[in-house]
Amino acid sequence: MDLGQQLRVLSSPPLRCVIVDRKHAVIPGPGRNGDNGAYVLHGPHLVLPIVALFESLWVQAQPLVIEGKQSEVIVTEERMRQVSTLLSAGMKDEAVARRLSISVRTVRRVIAATMQTLHADSRWQAGALAARQGWDGTASKAHLSD
Repeated sequence: MDLGQQLRVLSSPPLRCVIVDRKHAVIPGPGRNGDNGAYVLHGPHLVLPIVALFESLWVQAQPLVIEGKQSEVIVTEERMRQVSTLLSAGMKDEAVARRLSISVRTVRRVIAATMQTLHADSRWQAGALAARQGWDGTASKAHLSD
């Protein structure tokens, strides 16, 4: 980050890709024998729409905050809602990570951010408070009238 780079994070990008000099793009594709592979795209008709998508998502993304040597990712309310919903459905941290294509460590950071945001002392309390706010999709009229 010392050389002027900018980093941003987005909770659920619609496409994973690498863009090189606005002339080439690499996107996921099928590999051999069911392995992961990639397509390498060349030419403006294929690459420029991906560049436009990237630039649109860049505006929506949150800046990555760097403090010393540790980086702290800003956790969006949308991501907290996603994780809360999956946890309330009975999924374990590992399953949530797989479903959202993030690491288990990131899931646990989101849980910690949720607990802090909701002023919860435990994961259970955070789940109850998330449900009360409708973050898990189960908000009832009784909860809304409190």
